[in-house]
Amino acid sequence: MTALKTMRREICDRMTPMPELLEQLRDEADAPVDQFFAQVIRQMGDIGAESFYSIWKSAVEHTPTLSLTVREAQALADLGRTLGRYDIEEQRSALDDTIARIEEFWKSAAEERRSRGKVHAILGLVAGVFVVIILL
Repeated sequence: MTALKTMRREICDRMTPMPELLEQLRDEADAPVDQFFAQVIRQMGDIGAESFYSIWKSAVEHTPTLSLTVREAQALADLGRTLGRYDIEEQRSALDDTIARIEEFWKSAAEERRSRGKVHAILGLVAGVFVVIILL
């Protein structure tokens, strides 16, 4: 999430060129996000033969250490359609949308973990009660 917010700031406020921004993000991001940006940079040599979107999408698909769900990977891949291709406001909008979508995915995942934690706690309590009943 931090990398996307940095991208937003660098693209929209500082107008940092994409190659420079990708290198900055690779150098500043923690693993495994740095590996994602390194993958994009490695493939940038093919920018004439391939679109930036296909390079970006390929990096999303070939960086399994990101551990993204299908929906998260799709949201991140979709961002590549806009980056470097449209004006600043459209890129800002795409980045804001992607950040919001990923934050929503994370909130849903956190809620699901809380729900599962409650179920596991109840199952543990019930198992404990059964053990006590059996021992009696």
